[in-house]
Parts: sequence; structure tokens; C-alpha cells
Amino acid sequence: MNFGFPQFFWALLALSIPLLIHLFNLRRPKTVFFSNTRFLKALEEQTKSIKKLRYWLMLSLRSLALAALVLAFTLPYQESDAIASQKRQTTVHIYIDNSLSMQAEGPQGSLFNQARLYANNLLKSLPEEMQVQLITNDFLPRYQRFYGATEARELIRDLNFSASFKSVPQIIKRFQSLGDDRENQNHHFILLSDFQAGLFDSDTIRRAENERIQLVQLQGNSSPQNIAIDSISFGAPVFAPGLDQELKVYIRNYGDQAQSGISLKFYLNDTLRSTQIVDLDAGSLKETSLDFSPNYAGAYKARLEIDKGAPAFDNSFYFSFQTLKQQGIYTLSESETVDLPLQIFQNDFFEYRQDHPENIDYDYLSESRLILIQSDLAFSESLQQKLGDHLEAGKNIWFFPQEEAAVYQAQLKSFGISILGEWQDDSLMAQVLKTTDPFLRKSFIPSRQKPLLPFSKYYLGGKDQAAVNLLGFSNAAPLLSRKGVSNGQVFYSQSSLKPNRSNLKSHPVLIPLLVNAAFYTGERPMSYIRSGNAQQYQTVDAPKEEMAIEIQTAQGAIIPFQRYRNDHYEISLNFQELAAGIYPLNRDEQQIAFLAINTDPRESNLSELEDLPNRFSPPAEVLDPQNTADTNQLQASIQNKAQALWPWFLALALFFLILEMLFLKSISIAHDKSKVSS
Repeated sequence: MNFGFPQFFWALLALSIPLLIHLFNLRRPKTVFFSNTRFLKALEEQTKSIKKLRYWLMLSLRSLALAALVLAFTLPYQESDAIASQKRQTTVHIYIDNSLSMQAEGPQGSLFNQARLYANNLLKSLPEEMQVQLITNDFLPRYQRFYGATEARELIRDLNFSASFKSVPQIIKRFQSLGDDRENQNHHFILLSDFQAGLFDSDTIRRAENERIQLVQLQGNSSPQNIAIDSISFGAPVFAPGLDQELKVYIRNYGDQAQSGISLKFYLNDTLRSTQIVDLDAGSLKETSLDFSPNYAGAYKARLEIDKGAPAFDNSFYFSFQTLKQQGIYTLSESETVDLPLQIFQNDFFEYRQDHPENIDYDYLSESRLILIQSDLAFSESLQQKLGDHLEAGKNIWFFPQEEAAVYQAQLKSFGISILGEWQDDSLMAQVLKTTDPFLRKSFIPSRQKPLLPFSKYYLGGKDQAAVNLLGFSNAAPLLSRKGVSNGQVFYSQSSLKPNRSNLKSHPVLIPLLVNAAFYTGERPMSYIRSGNAQQYQTVDAPKEEMAIEIQTAQGAIIPFQRYRNDHYEISLNFQELAAGIYPLNRDEQQIAFLAINTDPRESNLSELEDLPNRFSPPAEVLDPQNTADTNQLQASIQNKAQALWPWFLALALFFLILEMLFLKSISIAHDKSKVSS
């Protein structure tokens, strides 16, 4: 048997107390004889030996109870034969949750300070040679090594809150990544956290035989009733000066009580633009809409605020966007008159230009958002390459047939689109308009009456199975279709725009389709990222240059991970940590955009994780930080991979006390009987 805290043996000196009391009571009294009591002398001599025996027995029981209690506090333990023979080195891995939810108040201040105090006291009990790894949500490089107990306590003293959020599987994986000789060591994983519901994002965590997971669950003083802005989305795919934009805001009530009268404020460039009052049912997610219109081309920063009280870390939501300059529309056709309703592009939103396919301005073609092609000329190799680059950049092309069906078929085939190369002479009326497609979403007002759609007298047969039929005939033959090619979209018509062949040119359905094609992108630009999420990025429109884009912070400039893709930059924090807020993005000391960062939505769910021990296999140990016995057991188990014996000594002390009580009770009963008999 070994002892976790042998220094507590000094308490055995307390055994002298009952012995001194006993000796004090054994002092020989002075005997005075009276004539009328001498007949009791014989009886006294008979019971004297029995009294001494009782007294020594009571002394023994009290001493044994006190000794067992002292031994329990020395934390005795017994090593198994296998462990005693292996004598593995034990390493300790401590995770202190420094996420924003740990700001909640507990019995000893904030949960974060309580976690630091608990870890500090735990390290005090460990020998200095014990190897300790300390990590937080920041996952900083200095936490990817072992320290002595004193050095680890110094790290704890310097900890602070972090906007980053890490799940329990990420934490365990981080623990397991440290150490080359893992199989020949015992590993204690100690996690100090409030263990909120979002901490698990995977199935049950399995641990190895030489790993022990102990969870110290910290709890706040009150049940959580948190409200947070969950996310946002936009109605229009792009931002343009003067173009009305619908902002959808999703607000979530994480509590089990309904909330009313919540004020939602929208700020654009630090100017209050609108305010709404929102009511939320318990545990609900509510959508509300705000409308705004940016009035100039450039970078905007925006934030949403709710007036809900503590916790306040998720009461603000940040996003940013850039309004594009005029959308470039480039038409390629050998005909001076194009059979298109070009008046829709003659406004402040668009910059229109038309050229012959053999006289192309490739610089303008690269800058254009939409290319319209109506030509009977075969593509040159250079034009084919430029059109491919245009789609690679996430932009769009729309093909309209002229006279030569075979040429049109070859043009589409070069982009992987298959149709027939012969005109079909048949008058058909379009019957299907796919308003549910993302490209047409909210382009048309719902009506109970069936709309009157275009007709065609000549059309090209065939249907590409990978294309989306936007407008089609009753026989399932397509009239207008779209197909994703590379990162862009190829739109194409299978009917001529000539007035003697269809009324497509003059039909109003074509106008919103052309406008949408000028703005449509397969993926909407990201207007914010989440703190601590290395996979998310925000899109920034800027010319490609060799000089890097920098994030301006109060501590100085930071160069984030960035890549140029689809004609824009993608900015990611990677593993850099920044608090939620708006940060200017500069290049060559000039501001070009803003970076918006928000907290992880899992951080806002303050409810406790259910069935916590069984999230691990075998189940983990959940310890109460207010329970001294749990703390003592943790300290003893770290220093050995053995069975703790202190509960048995505690039970033994209780057993001796109970025996003493029963013994005293029996003496009392015997004494009462003797009185009655006398």
C-alpha cells in the first residue's frame, strides 16, 4: 500500500488526545469510608475489573476511528500487479475552457476563474517532475509541449478569454497529438468546462486503455436564458449601388422561456438604418427581414444588435460587403442589330458593349459579368480559351442561335452541352416555368392563373440531362436552359429570337432572365466568417496583385491566409485568433474592404450537455469541483494508475464510531436495568 499524501500522517498526533483524557480520568480518587456504606465494598471490588475493560475498549474504538480517518486523508492506494511491474510514466493533460460562455457567474466568481483556481490547486499537489500539458481554445504553439507543475501554473496565471470555440473531440485529438511514445505512458485527460450542448460534434469518443478522461463540470448560479443572432442571408445575389437588398436576420431563443419586446437594430457604416421589435417563443428560431439600398460603389461595414442582457458576447452580429461597379455586359455578334431587348442594360447598373467575334476586346471580355453570344461563326482557339477563363472566374455566358443549327450545336458542345443540330418545324407553346430554381427565385409574383408563356415555331431538339430546364414545352422539350460549367453558368436557348420563329424576344419573361444572368453566381459571396473556424472564408473583390492583403488590428497588421479564386480573393483566418468585430482590409496602405468576424453559434447554446459520461467509451468520470472527496480522488489517481483505498478507511472510521455508540448504548441500558432491580 502506498500513500498519495504521506505528509498528513502528522495528524496521528491527535491520538494522544483521547489517551490523555483517559489517563486523566484514571487518577486514583481519595477513598473515604463511612460506616453505612461499608457493605458495598465487596460489590465494588467485583465490578472494578469490568469497568476497566469497558474503559479500555472505548479508548481503543475511539483511537481506531481517529486513526482510520487520518489514514483516509493520506489518500492510500494499492497498485495492481500489472501496473506495479510496468511502472509507466504518467502524463497529465489539462484543458481549461476559456470560451466566452465561461464568463457566467458561479459559486466562486466566473466559471473561468473557478477553472483556473481548480487547475492551480491541482498542480500544487503534483510533484514537480510530473509532465503536464495545458491547452485552451486558442490552440497556441506554446501549449503543444509538456511543462513541469510550476511552469504550468505560470501559464494558467496568464490565461484570458478567447473568442475561439473548440469541440471536445478537437480537444481530445489535440491531447493525443502530443507525445511520440504514447503507448508506454499513462495519460490523464482532465477537462474543466461548463460542457455546454454544442461541445460535441461527433459520435462517442473512444479512448485507449492507457488513457483516463476525467471531466470537471462547472455550473453557473442560474439557468441559461440566452438569445442570439444566429445568422443572416440576402435576397439578391450581389450588391449594386441603388439596387434594393433584402436582409434576412435569424434570431434564436436558446432558453426555455418566451421572450418579448426584443429590440433589433441595424447599423450600416455606423449609422442606424432601421429598428424592429421581435418576440420569440421558447426554443425558437425566428426570421425577420430588413430592406436597405447601398448608394455608392465601394466597401461597407454593417452590424446588427439586440438589447438582450447577459451574456453580451453574442448580442452583436457583424458583416460586410462590397457594392460592385457597373456590371459589364458584352455581346458578340456579326450582326449590327441583335435580336435582344437591350434596353434593359441601358441604365446605371450596367455597362453595355457589342463587338464582332473577330474583333474582340479581350480586356473588356475578362471584366464583363455576362457575355451574350449570337453568332454563326465558329469560335477561334483564343476565344474558346477566354470563354473558358470567364466561366472559371465564376461568371456567365448566354448563347442564342442564329441561322446555322450545326454551328450552334458545335458552340454548345465545346462546353459539354448536347443538343440536336437540326431545326424542328413545329409550333409549340411553352408550358413550364421552373420558378423554384434558385436562378428564378423571387423573380415572378405567384399567381393562381396560369401564365401565358412564349411560343416557338422552330426549335432545336434534344435535351442535355445535366442541364436545368428553366422554360420548357409540354412535351418536356426545353426552350431555355442553364448548366453549371466550371465555376460559372452557361445559359442557352433552343429557339431562335427571330420574330418569324418565336415571340421570345418580345415576351416579358425574357427580361428578368437576362437581368438575373447578369447578377447570378453559383455561390453567394461570404460576408462574414466565424472566429476559430479555419475552413471559412470571406470573399473580397479586388484586382489580383503581388502585394498581400493585411488585416488591421489594434495590435498591428496581420497577413491572413488568402487565395485568388473565381475572380476574387478568399480571406481566411486559418489558425489565427481574432475577437468578433469589424476589421479593415488594407493593401499597400489603402483600405479596400472590411473583414467581419462573429462568434461560433455553438457558443450561444448555454444549456448543459445531456448524458455527459456516456459521450465517451468507456464512460468518463464526471467530478464535482465543490466535492472535496472528488478532488482528493482526482489528485491521488493522477499520481498512480491504481485503486484508491481512502473510501475504505473512511468507512472503517465510521464503523468504529458506530461500534462505540452501540457499546455506550449497551452500557446505558445495563445501568438502567441495575437501577430498576435495586
